[in-house]
Formats: sequence, structure tokens, C-alpha cells
Amino acid sequence: MAAPPKPPFKPTATVIANGYTDQEGRDLAEKGGNATVQQLVLALDVIVGLFEDQGVTCAVMGGLALNFRGSTRDTHDVDITAACDMRTLRQACLSHPRLKVPIGPGSGVMRVFVHVGPKYGESVAEKWVQVDIILRGSLGAPDDLHGTTETVSTKTQQGPKEYVVIDLLRHFQSKLGAFFARNGKSDFEDLVFMCNTYFEQIAVFRGQLSFAQREHFVRQFIAQTGIRGRARAVKLKRLLAVP
Repeated sequence: MAAPPKPPFKPTATVIANGYTDQEGRDLAEKGGNATVQQLVLALDVIVGLFEDQGVTCAVMGGLALNFRGSTRDTHDVDITAACDMRTLRQACLSHPRLKVPIGPGSGVMRVFVHVGPKYGESVAEKWVQVDIILRGSLGAPDDLHGTTETVSTKTQQGPKEYVVIDLLRHFQSKLGAFFARNGKSDFEDLVFMCNTYFEQIAVFRGQLSFAQREHFVRQFIAQTGIRGRARAVKLKRLLAVP
């Protein structure tokens, strides 16, 4: 007797109700590219709440974390690191009604889009906000979040709030490594902000930073600021111990 026929295979795209394709991801990123800080904070709160429910430790990274520290550079997405593996991360995100997740597999980072707006009682325009969830040890995230984070207070339109962010040493290391790799304008601006704001703290841990990366940043600072930045360059060289 012949074996019964196998049920037809259903591709992943039909299984993941809130999944997005590569093209849909590009479209969502473009439309969300002008997200406001208020929209970013609301999206962050959704992700932090999700991780708290799952018992997953997390910490904010990137431009938004520096915004919480006082930076005024424009930032339009969220970077957050999570102490879990990709399987756990995907399972946590797949069933969330406010998230869109990638259909295909990923490694090290998963980009999700969080829906914010009046539908959820939020006084902001509707937006799909880009959130990059970075696994520990990937893309400048610490290997271990225990002892490598700190809590910062910030003012939001929802009132004063506290967020866990990666500590200053790891954040500076991450930005320094990123700038060394690609000379990005935002990474440069973030490094300048941290050097100006946290001069004394950076002087304490500068020995833990790559000399090649420190030197590269100083040389680029001199090249970009020229004569008008000469006095600041002298101070920066002294801070980062670059001759």
C-alpha cells in the first residue's frame, strides 16, 4: 500500500505573519528614516518591555544612547544589544503584534520594525521605527552585559525615564572601532561629543583603547578641522595619548 502523500510545503513567508522581505525591509527603512526621538523612545519601550517579559538582559547602544547622555546629533533609529541567541530572539519577536521581523535568517543582528502611533494611545504620528537588535559580542556589543552597562536618566515627552545603556568605555570602543573601519560622519561626531563631554573618564580608560584606532581618529580630526581646530587637536592628542 502506497504511503499517504506528504502535505505540501509552505514557505517561511506564509508562516511568518509579521515577516518582511528584503525589499519590504528597504521600503520600511526608507519610510522610517525621519523618525523623531519621541517615536524612537516609544519603539524602544516596546522592545525593552518584550525583553523584560522574556527575562533577557538588554542595553541601548548607538546614537540614541548618546542622545540620552546629552548629544544633539540627529538619530532616526534604535540600536540595542541583547544577551540571548538568535533563536531565542526570533521566537520572542515573531508573535509580537507591533513588530515586523525579517523572513530570512540572520547572524549577529536582527533588524525589526516597531509600529508606533495613535492606535496604541501614543501622541505621535504613525511610524514603523527601525530597531537593530544586536546580539552580545557582535558589531561592537560587549560579550557580557554584566558589569558593562550603566543606567542613565533622561527627559522624554512621556516624562523622566531611566534606561540601561552600555557603559562609556564600551561605547567609546565601539564608536572608535566603527570609525576606524569606515570613517563615518556620525561616528566621528559621536566620538567628538564623548571626548568633549567625558574628558576625565576617557583619560582614565584610554589605555584600554586600540592605539591604532586612537591615532586614526586624531589624524582624521586634524584633517577635518584644520587650523580652526588646532587648539582642540592638541587637547585631543593629550587626551588619547597620541604623539
